[in-house]
Amino acid sequence: MRHRWIALGMICFSVVAAAAQTAMPKPGPEHKRLQVFAGNWTFEGQFRGGSIGQGGKVTGTETNQVPGGFFVERHYKEKGPAGERRGVHVFGYDPVKKTYVTSDFDSMGGCGSGTAAVSGNTWTFSEQRVGGGKLLRNQCVLKFASGNRSFTVSCKVSTDGKSWTPGFEGRWTKMR
Repeated sequence: MRHRWIALGMICFSVVAAAAQTAMPKPGPEHKRLQVFAGNWTFEGQFRGGSIGQGGKVTGTETNQVPGGFFVERHYKEKGPAGERRGVHVFGYDPVKKTYVTSDFDSMGGCGSGTAAVSGNTWTFSEQRVGGGKLLRNQCVLKFASGNRSFTVSCKVSTDGKSWTPGFEGRWTKMR
């Protein structure tokens, strides 16, 4: 029995030693594209309202980090028609699925997940989310201006995945 424990210990040590010798992963070109979001931003926009909730002006700030270069960790705080909302949004590149993936959670009980695609200076986020007890589908197009110090956002929303209505329009500006 004692020999089994020694053998098991040797195997565990070998696995740990082999893992330690493995080179640390490095961000690829898809991950490097995420750097455009890094930094502190302010934003303002307009919720359109309708079947998805109350419309009105939205203002806020966000801090985006890219830990290790692999994903964006976005913390935001905004004031809008429903009051103050805070949230965490994480997105990055999944090399197995070969797509950008996204998840978010907010202080009003909302949560969502989806994918993103990038073409030039345009990012398109497609997400299913729960908000106000309803399943919603969002599709938001972000277009970076020259110099990447600002971008516009235009979102459409659907409750059935077939008919879409305008949901939000806004502008983000990088703080200096």
